[in-house]
Amino acid sequence: LGPNPYVRMVKLPYGDKLCKISTRPFQAFRWRAGPGGRWKETIVEASVAMEKNICQACLVDMTYGVPVGVRDSLLEADTQTGQLAPVHSDANTAFYWQQKDALAV
Repeated sequence: LGPNPYVRMVKLPYGDKLCKISTRPFQAFRWRAGPGGRWKETIVEASVAMEKNICQACLVDMTYGVPVGVRDSLLEADTQTGQLAPVHSDANTAFYWQQKDALAV
């Protein structure tokens, strides 16, 4: 992160960004890694990242270290063994995350 041990994070207004997976508004953050680094930001809301076990900024799986698209395609290929298939339509995705929020409260 550079010579400074502290990172300045900028909190964007709520709803300024939409989640790339659930398309819901969320609280986004931006930061710069070092004085000459590029700006990085969260692109997925926290509840989606925790549910899918991925990084909010780079969309890499936290367990296997591969991009989430690769992991999901491998898990989708595993649906013949009896596991649940991922949600594909917008209405189903919205309903799924609405139910997850209701259970969390």
